[in-house]
Amino acid sequence: MAANPPPPPCSAQPSSSNTGSPATGLAPPIEPAAASASSSLSHPVPLESLQARHASYPASSPHPDHGELFLQEIEAVDDYWGPTFRAIYESDASQAFLERLEQRTHEHDAEIEKMCNHHYQGFISSVRDLLGVRSDAETLKAEVGAIDNDIRNSGQGVAVKARDLVKARRVERNIAATIESLSLCLPVLQMFTKLNKQMSEKRFHPALKTLEQLEHTYLPRIAKYRFSKQMQASIPRLREGIKEASISELKDFLEKIREYSPRIGELAMRKTALKMNLDHTLAKDHGAQSGIPSNPFGGDIDDDEDDQLNGTRLSLSPDKSPQAAQDFVDFGPVYRGLHIYTKLGERDKFQSYYQKQRLQQAKLTQQPPPNMHESIEGYSAFFYGIIGFFACEDHVLNTGNGLITRGYLDELWKGMSTGIKETLQQHSAYCTESGFILKIKNLMLLFSRTLQSYGFDDDQMSSLLQELRDHYTEVNNPDEYSSVTNNFPLTSPSLEEAPFPRQFPFSAMVPKVYNEVKEFILSCVQFSQDLHLSFEEIDQAVRKATNTLLTPTLSGCLSNLIRTSNLSLLQLIQIDINTYHLEETNVHLEKYISDITGTSSSWLTDLIAFLNSVFLSFTNLPVKLAQKTCMSALQYLAKCIQAMLLDESVKALSHGFIQQLDLDVVQCEQFAASEPVTGLEEGVLLLCFSDLRQLLDLFVSWDWSNYLADYGNPTSKYIRVKPQHALILLDKLKEAEKKNMFGIMNKKDRDKKRLVDIVYKQLKNLTLQQTNGV
Repeated sequence: MAANPPPPPCSAQPSSSNTGSPATGLAPPIEPAAASASSSLSHPVPLESLQARHASYPASSPHPDHGELFLQEIEAVDDYWGPTFRAIYESDASQAFLERLEQRTHEHDAEIEKMCNHHYQGFISSVRDLLGVRSDAETLKAEVGAIDNDIRNSGQGVAVKARDLVKARRVERNIAATIESLSLCLPVLQMFTKLNKQMSEKRFHPALKTLEQLEHTYLPRIAKYRFSKQMQASIPRLREGIKEASISELKDFLEKIREYSPRIGELAMRKTALKMNLDHTLAKDHGAQSGIPSNPFGGDIDDDEDDQLNGTRLSLSPDKSPQAAQDFVDFGPVYRGLHIYTKLGERDKFQSYYQKQRLQQAKLTQQPPPNMHESIEGYSAFFYGIIGFFACEDHVLNTGNGLITRGYLDELWKGMSTGIKETLQQHSAYCTESGFILKIKNLMLLFSRTLQSYGFDDDQMSSLLQELRDHYTEVNNPDEYSSVTNNFPLTSPSLEEAPFPRQFPFSAMVPKVYNEVKEFILSCVQFSQDLHLSFEEIDQAVRKATNTLLTPTLSGCLSNLIRTSNLSLLQLIQIDINTYHLEETNVHLEKYISDITGTSSSWLTDLIAFLNSVFLSFTNLPVKLAQKTCMSALQYLAKCIQAMLLDESVKALSHGFIQQLDLDVVQCEQFAASEPVTGLEEGVLLLCFSDLRQLLDLFVSWDWSNYLADYGNPTSKYIRVKPQHALILLDKLKEAEKKNMFGIMNKKDRDKKRLVDIVYKQLKNLTLQQTNGV
C-alpha cells in the first residue's frame, strides 16, 4: 500500500514576537494571573465581574495585559464568548484587543511552522520505509495465498475420504441392524400375511387362532418397533372384522333358511303323511266352485305362478330327494359363528342375536299369504312355512351346542300358537263350502301331527279344529254386526230388528271398499300437509283424487270382474247390488271429505279476497265513509247467507251442508276480526254475523236443551236465534233425512229422531206465541 506524499513545507514565516518554545511547538506557559483567570473562565464569567475587573485599571490608558486577559478567556472557553465580547466593547478596548488578537495569530502560525519543519524529515523517512516494505508484503501475501490453496486442496480430499468412511461405516451398521430386525420381524409379517389370507378366504376360525398367536407370541418380540404398535392397534379391528364376517355369514344363512323353510316344512309334512297313511296331496283352488266371490281389487293368480311365488311345490326324484333340513341349507355359519363368539367371550351376544333374528322370522312366518282363504294352496304355504321354521330350529337344538334350548322352543311355540290360531280363525271364517272346510281340517290335522313329531303340543290346534266345526254360529253374531255397522253408514230398521243370523243386502266387499276409500282420503290429506297449499287447494286435490279412485280405478276393477267367464248369475247379481250400495255411500264420502279437510267454500274465499282488495283501496277515502262502506258490505253478506239458508225454494238441507256453512262463516268472522278498515272499535264488525253465528252454533252443537230453557232470557247464549228461523232450518233437516232410504240406523238415532220431533213441536208453539203476541 503506497504512502501519501509528504506535505510541502509550511510557507508561514515565524513571527518576531513568538515567545513560545520552538522545540515543543507549544504555547508559552500561562502566567499565574492568567492561569487564575483561565480557571475562572472555565465557567461563564458574569458581566459584572468583568466590568469590575476592567474598572480597576485607569481609564486614560488600558492596562498592557488587558487584551491578553481577554484572549486567555476566549482560549479557555469553547462556545460561550458572549460576555467576553461584551466586556471588550463596553471597555472601549476593541482596537487594542484586535491588535493583540492579530499578534497572537502570528505567534500560533509560527509555532505551527516550526512544528512542521521539525517533523518533516521523520515523516519522509517513514514513507520511504513503507514503500520499501510494500514489495515484501506483496511477496508474503502471494506465498500465504499459495500455502492456503495447498492446505485447502489437501483438506478437501481428506474430508471427502472421511465422509465416505463415515457413510460406509453407517451403512455397515444399518445392514447389521436391519438383518437383526428382519430376523425378528419376518415371522411376524409372515403370520400377519397368513392372517390376511385366511380372512380373504373366509376361514375365520383358523384366522382367529392366527390372530391369538400373533397377539400373544409374535408381537411382544418386536414391541420396540413402530409398525408393531400399528399392528397391535389393528388387532381389535381385525377381531371385530371376524365377528362382523361371522354375523354376515349368519345373515346370509338366515335369508337362505327363510327361503327354504316352506320346502323343509313340506318335506316334513310329507313324512308325517306317509307315517299316518294320509293323502298329503292338496287340491287346487276351489274358490270359484265354492261360490266365494273373488277380490274385486286384484286379479286371480295362476296356480303355477302361485306355486312358484310361495315356493311350496317340490319336484324331487325318488333317488335324490332331501331327507332333512341340513340337506337344503348348510348350518355351518351357525356353528362357526357360535364357536368364534365363544372364543371371544361373547357367546351370550351371539345367542341373543340369533334368537332375536329368528324371533323376527317367526313373526314373518305367522303372516298368512295374500288371499289365503281363497285356495287350499294358501293354507298349505302357511303351514309349510311354520313347520319348516320349527324343523330348522329342532335341528339347531340337536346340533347347535346349546345355542337354543328346549324351553326356548316351547316358549316360542307357545307365543306363536296363539297368533296362528287367530289367523286361521279369521281366514276360515270366510269358508262356506263343506268340501273346502274338510280339506282345511285334514291339512290342520296333518300340521298338528307334524308338530307333535317335533315335540310340540297341539292344544291350540285341537281347540281350533273344534271351533272350525261350528264357525257358522259365530259369523253372524251381534259383535260382528256392530263391527260392520260402526264402520259403514247402514240405516235399515228392518235389518236391525231381525233375529240372528242376519243377512246384509250386500256382501263384505261394500264396507271394505268404503273403508279403503276413507283410508285413501285420509292418506291424501296427510300427504298434502306441509306442502304450502291452501285449504281450498287441499280440498280440491282430495276430491279430485277420490273421483279418480272411484271412477277409473274402482269402475275398471268391477268391469274386469264382470268380464270373468267363470262368474255365475248369482255372483253377477250380487256385484250389481254391491255397486248400487257403493253409489249410495257417495254422500257420506262427500261429508267425510268436508269434515276432514275443514275448508271454506271456494266462492267465499274468492269473495273475501275481493273484499280485501277493495278495502285496501279505501285508504284515500274519508275514514267515516270507509267504515260505513265496510260495515254495510259485511251486513249485506251476512243477510245473504242467512237468506240462502232460510230460502223457501230450498226444501232440504243436510248436516254436512250446515257444517260447511259453519266453516264459511268462520272464514267471514276471521276476515272481520282482521280489521280490514282502520278506526273501528274492536269486535264491531263481528256483530254483523252474530245472528248467523248463534243460529249455526245451535244446529252444529245440537244444544236444544239450553236454547229452550233460556228462551226469552236476556243472558241466553242464543238470544238472537228466532224460533221461526230455527223451525224452518229444522224442517229442512228433517226433509233431508226422509230421503234416506233406510231410515233410522239404530237406537241412538231413534232417540235423536224423537228429540227432533219434540223440539219441532216446541219451536212451533214458540212461533205461534210470537205471532199471537204481535
